[in-house]
Amino acid sequence: MRSAAVFLLLLVQQGLSKNVMRFTLVAERFGVENTTGLQRERRAPGEIIQLPITGIPSLIFSLNMTFGTPSQVFTIALDTGSSNLAVAASSNANAPSFFNTGASSSYNSLTEVMTVFYLKGQWTGLRSQDVINFQGSSKGAVSSQFSAITSSSDFFPSGVTGEYATFVFDGILGLGYSALARPSSNPITPFLDTYMSEHTLDNMFTLQLCDFRKVAGNLVTRTGQFVIGGDEADVASLASGSFLRVNIVQQSYYSVVMTGLSVGGTRLDFSCRDYNSPNYAIFDSGSTNLILPNAIVEALQARMPFTFASSSDRDTFYGGGSCAVISDSSLSSFPDLTVHVQSATSGKEVLLTVKPWQYLRATPVSSVLSPGQTCRVWGVSASCATILGVVVMDGYVVLHDRVNQQLAIAASTCAVQVAGDSPVPPTQQTIPGSVDMSQCSPDSGHCASSAEGLHQPTTISLLAALLLALVLAA
Repeated sequence: MRSAAVFLLLLVQQGLSKNVMRFTLVAERFGVENTTGLQRERRAPGEIIQLPITGIPSLIFSLNMTFGTPSQVFTIALDTGSSNLAVAASSNANAPSFFNTGASSSYNSLTEVMTVFYLKGQWTGLRSQDVINFQGSSKGAVSSQFSAITSSSDFFPSGVTGEYATFVFDGILGLGYSALARPSSNPITPFLDTYMSEHTLDNMFTLQLCDFRKVAGNLVTRTGQFVIGGDEADVASLASGSFLRVNIVQQSYYSVVMTGLSVGGTRLDFSCRDYNSPNYAIFDSGSTNLILPNAIVEALQARMPFTFASSSDRDTFYGGGSCAVISDSSLSSFPDLTVHVQSATSGKEVLLTVKPWQYLRATPVSSVLSPGQTCRVWGVSASCATILGVVVMDGYVVLHDRVNQQLAIAASTCAVQVAGDSPVPPTQQTIPGSVDMSQCSPDSGHCASSAEGLHQPTTISLLAALLLALVLAA
């Protein structure tokens, strides 16, 4: 089963060994300030499309889309780390269900075969065109190109049964910039770009990802929102408190400058470049975990109040191969994490709080435990990069403003999992003098071991988890 889902599109740097994979990003100037105010460029003032999304971080967040004439409905994963729309179109695709192209009178095969690789998994499909829409949208379907998946490997989730079978998906909608679109020689225009242009909507979208909520000791899933068009005022109902803005420094992934990480209020002793190499930090809805360079993860783990029976138990847990039974009351023994990101306001940084219930991710196996107990999996992975995945985004509403090349971030109204907790709005402060902002630009050779690349976090079987007996240190 895919547990720690990562759908960040993998770009392989030419000339590297097949075992050495790195990001290659569009080179753009670092640290551009927005000094003239936000550009509006509204084409349909106040008009938005708001759609429900469901899911859990251990699998994926998704919504329903329609393909073809008459329309066929499929569950499509949302991924800000890629830009292609693809849906299973064959029983050989290994998906739960697939699009019957022969039953659509509007389907057109464009004959080109393409393969797209992700951090984990890949698919091969046929370049196609048909009428497509978001189920429940107030706007009409648009004719768009997409990929009809004919085969895949380690891409679609498997082994998900019972009530959690509703979280499997049949395809993927990449929400990244067109620079990520494949194939690189003749890329398909991202579907969201086509949809917003056709319906004259603002070039913005908002994600509100809602995790489990503990209700009477049980884990209950909640519905989040995907909003196309509109600014902060249009999505204020999804937020708890005000929005703060950070600059997008590269228009491929949603890349930002991460200036630091604090554990329990204490800033870790790493340089700005350590967090932004070999590339800038990336906000990605298709990655489950907070992913950090190896040395930073080791420093973070050293500050966790765990006592393990053996080094093997420790490695298994921190590798994502087991979950720990932790009572809700014990979560207060764990420190908050604070992600520091350069603000759109000159000389400032935005602080994003990651609560223990976010980085110690609840799993569905908790349903078999006693009330008040939850089996939690470690939600921080070590890699040669920084990815701010669902572990971070789950606590916030993130507006992707592609007009002004900024992210607007506010605490989410659903950013509460455990009774007594409350959303923590982002805050802003002056960047400390100890942070050398001239040393934030990426160093492609900065990682200790480039051969590790950006690997997929170790997965955990949610319904057959190995329960470790972990004791909180006194």
